[in-house]
Amino acid sequence: MTADSVAVFALGHLAVGASAPRHQLLLFWAPFVLLHLGGQDTITAFAMQDNELWRRHLLVLVTQAAVASYVISRSTWPDRRLLAATALMFLCGLFKYGERTWCLFSARPEGLRKNSLHSLKTYAVMAGQGRTIVSRGATNAEDSLEKRIKKMLDAHGRRPPALKAETTLVSDALANDLNAIAGADALPQLLKDFKSSTHRIGAYHYVAALLSGCYDRLYTKGGLRGFWLDALKEIGCLSCSDTQDGIFFLLFLSALLFPSLAMSATLVLFVFADKHQLYSRVDVVVSYVLLVGAIVLEVASLAVSILSHSESGADKCIQHLPGRRKQWSQFLGQYNLMEAHNIEAQAKRSSVPMMWIRKLRCKLLGDKAVTHIEITEDLMMLVLDKMLEFGSHNKDWSIASSRGQLVLTAEFFSSSTPSPTRTTAIHESIHGVDFPTSVLTWHIATDMCYRLDDQAEKHDDGSDSANKKMAMKLSNYIMYLIFKCRVMLTTNSKLMHKTTMEQWRRTVES
Repeated sequence: MTADSVAVFALGHLAVGASAPRHQLLLFWAPFVLLHLGGQDTITAFAMQDNELWRRHLLVLVTQAAVASYVISRSTWPDRRLLAATALMFLCGLFKYGERTWCLFSARPEGLRKNSLHSLKTYAVMAGQGRTIVSRGATNAEDSLEKRIKKMLDAHGRRPPALKAETTLVSDALANDLNAIAGADALPQLLKDFKSSTHRIGAYHYVAALLSGCYDRLYTKGGLRGFWLDALKEIGCLSCSDTQDGIFFLLFLSALLFPSLAMSATLVLFVFADKHQLYSRVDVVVSYVLLVGAIVLEVASLAVSILSHSESGADKCIQHLPGRRKQWSQFLGQYNLMEAHNIEAQAKRSSVPMMWIRKLRCKLLGDKAVTHIEITEDLMMLVLDKMLEFGSHNKDWSIASSRGQLVLTAEFFSSSTPSPTRTTAIHESIHGVDFPTSVLTWHIATDMCYRLDDQAEKHDDGSDSANKKMAMKLSNYIMYLIFKCRVMLTTNSKLMHKTTMEQWRRTVES
């Protein structure tokens, strides 16, 4: 976050300090400032809003490149090899910062919406003409669905291919209608067969990899690197006898390898340049450190990019290295209303300074009421099997738009004499309020039932107890998404959450 300020200070210091005797080698360090501004390949933006500021970064690129050019122009290298090395590093710095600016530009929300709209428009036009979009190698829509399900089964324990460019990232879903999906007639049976497979948990690995690809495209340089690697792979699979394909192959390969090759050439030129008799020994050592560090970082970044897009067994081994930190997709955020109240009540019983310290901690390090748990395979299978159960029936395809009506309907039909008052109350808790308020209501009900049945769980066979615990985890996760991540959160629901906390506090205190 301080890269721009550090760059301005460093370039100004270099412009002044390089005039000292035997210290003109400091001018060679100016291109490294641009390299620093290019940032790490693992991060380009801290939030989606940063992508909207791509024009600001473009302006910084132009201004800092102009200042670096001015600093370099002051040099009078007696050895032309030092001049060539400085020019190569300057090009590397421009290239790396240009990469970051381009990634910000390509991930801007406006551009993503346009691409999504174009994809949806193409889908609608082809659907109107009686045609469907099928995946590569598929002959029809049904074959395309079969291949996609096969990819999910094969994704068990390994990362599937990266996202393709045409994948929509920011758009509303198509109509929640089975008829809107190509090959819909074969889908229920395919889902039934998928549910009977022992490797169906691979769907989680598949979706996690797709979401990881989305993250790379939005917040890192992985989308650009992945585009080059996919293009090289695609052109390499084709015959390179065509001159045009050969030119494109060389262009993509040059773009991928240019920084590492240019830095290596810079190191070679710097090694053989005449410098020890003209410049300070400390400056020479620092220059070597900067060069070797830049090369190591670039080669490591290139290796990670290649391995992350590899479909071979090597990638599978990397995912299961001992001690490897689990990915974000393997955790669930948890926010429980009752526990949040207990934490808040405990904080209020503390002294005033400690209360202010707690508030400052929450602002800087996050809310203490939010925790994260590891997703177990039992929890994965519970959610996945429930989705497959509904998706296997045409009449239940509206599950994505329902709030539990299907489950409640089945519960009422199984009851011989359903209570009208109970039916009305449950109906109003789903249809009479917005979605976040409905989640809040059912979260409280789930928490109360879980705590009331805590003693009874010790006497059952364990299966019901496990299901209740998983239901509680899912309830806490939905609360975390809405009231902490603000997904679908409205002003009325936010006020309802605050009012509920106050009412709960008064109830407990009374």
